[in-house]
Amino acid sequence: MTPIQINDMPLFYTSKTVVQKDRKDIVSIPTGITEIDKRIIGLNKREISLFSGLNGSGKSSVLSQICLSVVDIGRKVALFSGELNEGRVLEWIQLQAAGKNNVRPSSYENYYYVPSEIKLLINDWLNQKLFIYNN
Repeated sequence: MTPIQINDMPLFYTSKTVVQKDRKDIVSIPTGITEIDKRIIGLNKREISLFSGLNGSGKSSVLSQICLSVVDIGRKVALFSGELNEGRVLEWIQLQAAGKNNVRPSSYENYYYVPSEIKLLINDWLNQKLFIYNN
């Protein structure tokens, strides 16, 4: 059977046509979370990493922290959320980037906000390094 090709690329690979890379040639970017990095080495460049779970299970918190760690080591990162719009994603990341000493309590219980002057500094730091998918 002749394999189907699109633009000179096979539509499907077989066990004999896959060209495997040596693990040492794969660039992994640390997540900054020791327990994750010990198990998966980090996030592999040129691959998509998918995190899923129930609402409220901590996905946004973990992903925001990973994004901040990636930016902090000078890398670029893109983030997609199927639950939160871009404003909420950025707000969540700003809260984590600001840290508890730079946020202010709101009139709502257990809800904090980042003051405008701190948001500006965070946004300058994140600019052209963090990309939020337009959902």
